[in-house]
Amino acid sequence: MTTIYFLRHGPTEENKVERIQGQTPGTLIVPDTERYLAAITPLLRDKSPQLLISSDLDRAVRTRQMLKEFLQIPNLKEAVMPLLREKAMGFYEGMLWTEVPPDFREQRNRQDYDFRRFGGENEEDVQQRVHEALRQISQQYPNSRIACVTHAGWLRQIVRLADEEGILSDGWTNRTAIYETGLGPIGQLQYFHPINIEAKIAIEEEE
Repeated sequence: MTTIYFLRHGPTEENKVERIQGQTPGTLIVPDTERYLAAITPLLRDKSPQLLISSDLDRAVRTRQMLKEFLQIPNLKEAVMPLLREKAMGFYEGMLWTEVPPDFREQRNRQDYDFRRFGGENEEDVQQRVHEALRQISQQYPNSRIACVTHAGWLRQIVRLADEEGILSDGWTNRTAIYETGLGPIGQLQYFHPINIEAKIAIEEEE
């Protein structure tokens, strides 16, 4: 069984000013990210991950690189997986939420969001990416221990998947939690539960 510890990237300047990120790179706030990683490092170090994977968006890549420095685990490998990206939100990525039309803004924080008509993704598109990412990770890295740096929108979908399969020990908690799961040989969830971390920072809503 492959064991994965999913976590969100660190806070960004865009989150702070409520700028729409989606699949833009994002600008990591380094001091806040360092406090966040310092809080989760002892737990992850005890789990002895063999591999760190992140989405290919810069805010996730930089968080992964910083996490590797914090962990100080010999021979810890790294990889990138675009399937772990945040949901695409289309034409208005990079703008402030206050600058976009009401019909776009009303999709914010909806569980059944649909950004397709704005050039982005809907909920089902991200669900498909989650399923495919789990399948690929389980087949490429069998019987491994992995830490994955991804995004809040992606994490919400895997939480929903675990809930639908009846193996969620707790619901969506907060954006500083780590989500531990075990994967079967074709990416099926074996168990899933969040681990709350006292990161002592405010991580704003991802989007």
